[in-house]
Amino acid sequence: MNRDEILEELVDKLWPLTDYRGPTLEFLEDYWAIGDTRLSVLVGENCWATVFEWVLYHGKCDEFQLHVWIFGNLFRQPTDEELTHFERIPFFLYVKDTDGDGDGISMLSRDKIKMIYHGKRLEIAVSDADLQEARVELSSRQAQKNTLTYEQFLRFLCEKWNHPFFLSEDALRDVLDARALDFSWKFDQKTERSYYKNAAGEWDEPPIPSLQLEILLQTRHWKHPIVTQLDENEAETALRETLAPVADLIATRDLEAWHAQDATQFNSDWRVFAKYEAKTERQFEIQIAQQRERFLSLWSQLSPEERTFVLPVIAESVERCRPTYIEERFSFFRYKRLEFPIFAELRDELESLLRETPSN
Repeated sequence: MNRDEILEELVDKLWPLTDYRGPTLEFLEDYWAIGDTRLSVLVGENCWATVFEWVLYHGKCDEFQLHVWIFGNLFRQPTDEELTHFERIPFFLYVKDTDGDGDGISMLSRDKIKMIYHGKRLEIAVSDADLQEARVELSSRQAQKNTLTYEQFLRFLCEKWNHPFFLSEDALRDVLDARALDFSWKFDQKTERSYYKNAAGEWDEPPIPSLQLEILLQTRHWKHPIVTQLDENEAETALRETLAPVADLIATRDLEAWHAQDATQFNSDWRVFAKYEAKTERQFEIQIAQQRERFLSLWSQLSPEERTFVLPVIAESVERCRPTYIEERFSFFRYKRLEFPIFAELRDELESLLRETPSN
């Protein structure tokens, strides 16, 4: 198998997944908080497949999910649908004992988290020692109130239970077998013949697929392309650079070369995202403090009569400028990965009202 051809196919299939036209293969997708990742590379005599798995908490859907992307040169269909993406729920919480005021981010009580996993009801208590072992860090407020965010709980479980939420080998092979053939059922009215058909031919009964693929590599540590903040040329270059080792591995099957990579460049561990989240949090703290100061300065310029005029519109928003609300609201939107400066909107609204308010 030619390395350059493999790399072109990898770039070709990954490129549409970086511009938000569909389910993206990005670590920093809006609403996602990733708890675990895995890359699998499978090879056969003349075929190969790559499998990316993300275990995450989806903030908008309020559920834990496993996302799986599979593609390779063994998926040949007339419509050129060579990519498979699907998702499943690995577990769920059936009682959400949360702490929060409804507007801020919800927190789980660490004393008793009730969940259903593999058909069993479980009650999980998370100790300080557990968190330290999993290297999950809490804020001072969380430590005081004995709470966890949903993504922190997910990351704790993945570490504590030794990464249990990925596809089993049998499940992975079933998906690959089914996707490789992908039959459609046909019916011929003239002959009243029922049969199955795909790009390879027609059968009265579909043949049993057997791809005979070897799992060459399964790893949670690799350098993955992150291109959301790059222009088009930079993004394509980044894709090629980060996917080149995967193409080399498929072409040569040389695991020694793979393991000889500089591991400090790997970015697939959730702790890398935690560092990004902390950096983003500091930036938002500065932004919100500036916006709050500007907002309250404008509010202080209003006379009592003017405040009465403005009050029906933004009084509740002004009240929410209290420090505890700022902290919780900020955490909520940072967690959602949305750059949503709430006080900028309030500031603009207040400035507009100031211009419209009749002078005394």
